[in-house]
Amino acid sequence: MSQSSAPRYRLATGLLICYWIALFVATHVPMPDPIRHVSHGDKLAHFAAYAGLAYLFAFALQGRKVSLLGYACVLGVVATYGVADEWIQSLIPSRTADIKDWIADVAGGIAGISAHLATALAWTAVFPRRIVPTTGSRADEPLE
Repeated sequence: MSQSSAPRYRLATGLLICYWIALFVATHVPMPDPIRHVSHGDKLAHFAAYAGLAYLFAFALQGRKVSLLGYACVLGVVATYGVADEWIQSLIPSRTADIKDWIADVAGGIAGISAHLATALAWTAVFPRRIVPTTGSRADEPLE
């Protein structure tokens, strides 16, 4: 990571932390009775929330790089957090744990990772890595 990109990744990490805290708070607040019975909208909300989480996590972890191991780690963390989130919700009055919510979480995680992959590939196509004669520095450093 070059010095000019460091603030960008610090910002991405800060956004990820704020987003994750907001997600945790939002999913652990007791719900009023009329809202609890919405099922399809709830799955869409899970999907969208975890897509955002996975996208921000992938960006904060990898930036513009594409690494299958990095994506696998992101999906593993997001899926594990989804299980923990559902379990903790089962302990909160007016909240329930639901395997379908977790499936929506994982599907959202896959969508977020896919969106990051598409963004990273598009960015690389628009701003290709510069070719620098080898003089002891890395020739494949990205343009900043």
